[in-house]
Amino acid sequence: MRKLVSALIVIAIAVGGWWYASPLWTLRQMREAAQSGNSEQLSKYVDYPAVREDLKSEFRRAMLAEMATQSDNGFGALGSAFALALLNPMIDAMVTPEGVEAMFDQAKRKSVQENRPKMPEASSDPIVDREGFDQFIVRDKDPTKGSLVFKRSGLGWKLSGFDMPPGAFTRGNEVKL
Repeated sequence: MRKLVSALIVIAIAVGGWWYASPLWTLRQMREAAQSGNSEQLSKYVDYPAVREDLKSEFRRAMLAEMATQSDNGFGALGSAFALALLNPMIDAMVTPEGVEAMFDQAKRKSVQENRPKMPEASSDPIVDREGFDQFIVRDKDPTKGSLVFKRSGLGWKLSGFDMPPGAFTRGNEVKL
């Protein structure tokens, strides 16, 4: 009986340690892969289809809200509708292994082509907020910045989306995570 209790305690400690340390380990591995230029290794930690869909829905929501304010301006509504039509190809071009790598590595961020949309910056001093057993959020101390959303994938984690700060898509704002 004593061995069973000891084994259960060891298992509980191991699960608790994994739950606490695995998000930090994932972030460390992602940063190292980005800094070393290893897009293939970095891509193992990103769920590209989920990230694309998350960003598309964030942009759509913002554009539809903007279109609602432009209802009296025909050209503004037409421009918003045109931008909405270009949304899918723009997000598909932005959310690539190179774009995500540039988000984590400041040296690479500068080398991303100027004519491509840029990914938001990763925080240099991240705060990890766990949301249950299957998700965690990485945010900055500054509440005006957005956050990265990670979901569990097997025993590891994958970047699956972004939480954009309020007003991130208004004119003159640069998105920073």
